[in-house]
Amino acid sequence: MGKTTVNTALNGISGRVDQWVYRQVKDQTVVARRPVPSERDPSPRQLARRERFDQARLYAKTVLADPNRRRVYEALAAQCNRRADRILMADYLTPPAIELIDVSAYRGQPGDVIQILATDDIEVVAVKVTIRRASGEVVEQGITTKEHGLWRYPATAPVAAGENVTVLATARDRPGNETTAESSVQTGP
Repeated sequence: MGKTTVNTALNGISGRVDQWVYRQVKDQTVVARRPVPSERDPSPRQLARRERFDQARLYAKTVLADPNRRRVYEALAAQCNRRADRILMADYLTPPAIELIDVSAYRGQPGDVIQILATDDIEVVAVKVTIRRASGEVVEQGITTKEHGLWRYPATAPVAAGENVTVLATARDRPGNETTAESSVQTGP
């Protein structure tokens, strides 16, 4: 492992000098060898990954071009001690996660509540619920409301007691990434 020493002459320096790259990370100057490009052609997976990063950069640039949205992300960046464009790129590249679909209060009756715990590195903006019979027929679907960090969906259509249904939850974040998870339940008392 490299040795860290304090050299005030390097404070604030950034860029390339000979075979070295200088970067400012938080309150420190980081020095690294300049990367050497590979002579091999990139694989299809590498090309796809580069394209995804290019899309993330474009998304960050577009959001930061709007002064109102920029303020939100700059405030978040200050809290996290990170750059706003990097936070936006990470958000674009990271889909939301559905950690829990709580069907314990769902018995197949109108008003029964299904709760979803969905998280994201920035924010989950919407969660949609779809209830399907075992045959694949959609019983009902709709948008949830957020209460105390949980997304809640009150059922509206009755399902016969003893029927097996699947509850699908789809969470969407600000960049439009979606994640779907499901839970099965047998209706009735």
